[in-house]
Amino acid sequence: MNDAESVSVAVNIVALHHHMTGTEPTIFFLHYWGKGRADELARSVKAAVDLLGKPATATRP
Repeated sequence: MNDAESVSVAVNIVALHHHMTGTEPTIFFLHYWGKGRADELARSVKAAVDLLGKPATATRP
């Protein structure tokens, strides 16, 4: 299973915003929603978090 497949469980970002203006660094809040078994959702969210800070890989046809 590659990174993209491990994030394929239905977890959707429903909001991205900030509450505090003028802060440094800027802090954003991410709200997400998912339906499914708790263990599958947890694995999916962890796989997505593990991708943070990694460069995106482009796929070519």
